[in-house]
Amino acid sequence: MRAYQLETFDAPPAFVEVPTPVPSRGELLIRVHAVSINPVDLAIASGDARSWLAYRFPVTLGRDLAGTVEQVGAGVTRYAVGDRVFGYIAGEFAHHGSFAEYVTVAEDEAVVRAPDGIDHVHCAGLGLAAVTASMCLDAAGVSGDDRVLVNGATGGVGSFALQLAHARGARVAASARPGQEERLVLSLGAERAIDWSAPDFAARARLIQADGFDAILDLINADPSAFAALASSVVTRGGKAISTLNAADPGQLDGIEAINVWSSPDLDVLERIASLASSRQLRTVVAETYDFDSLEAAFDAVRRGAVGKICVRLAPAVA
Repeated sequence: MRAYQLETFDAPPAFVEVPTPVPSRGELLIRVHAVSINPVDLAIASGDARSWLAYRFPVTLGRDLAGTVEQVGAGVTRYAVGDRVFGYIAGEFAHHGSFAEYVTVAEDEAVVRAPDGIDHVHCAGLGLAAVTASMCLDAAGVSGDDRVLVNGATGGVGSFALQLAHARGARVAASARPGQEERLVLSLGAERAIDWSAPDFAARARLIQADGFDAILDLINADPSAFAALASSVVTRGGKAISTLNAADPGQLDGIEAINVWSSPDLDVLERIASLASSRQLRTVVAETYDFDSLEAAFDAVRRGAVGKICVRLAPAVA
């Protein structure tokens, strides 16, 4: 089978021919139909992730996946051959990834049954980003009537966070430029859109919510000072400021709880995501879909920035 691997820090990743894996006890062999690309995949591919993640070469890149169960190992009870599944691969080190025609995954790891009627491409985008978004909202304690600002609402995590907050009954404002981005966030459940390209973004947000938001999910600012400046301008005292970029520094915020969120595989969260997708309360915003041969072009699309998710199809389209 073909896999997209990084064999050394001194050379770029490339397609290689490797043996098709065989499932061990408790494992599934999944034929991968589609994947999506996350910024962490770019960090691993470039070697930038080595400061926080150990590598065991060769590294098959990729996190998200959607596909069908091709074979089950001894002792598997939850799945059968032919089941459609989605989820993502994440380990303590970089080695095992989803950018391959087949992967093995333990049945109790982060894969669940795919929702009926959602194709593989859209399922492939539901894994890491949606789980991260859900964990951000959990960390912020978002519930009905909370006022939430999502900064970075048109990206993968942001577009899911917006929908999930809306599904919880929250009142959501979202960063979006006028035009396509604004129309998108309003269609996903935002009450208001705020132009992130304007120099007075924080002031515009405060005009919308004069007494401050209960929480901000800032998915953009990686600099702790910039993160703190925005949060202190728009979040009410006693509110929460959430970062996925390790920018939340409690020492720089007074009266606002600063929380860094790190995504980790969680079957219960994935099951909730599958349920929301099945009921059409959650959808993957697919910006572009590439063929497996064009994986590097898909990487470039993520580097440029995309409204929604960049997905890659490995097998012919199947519902």
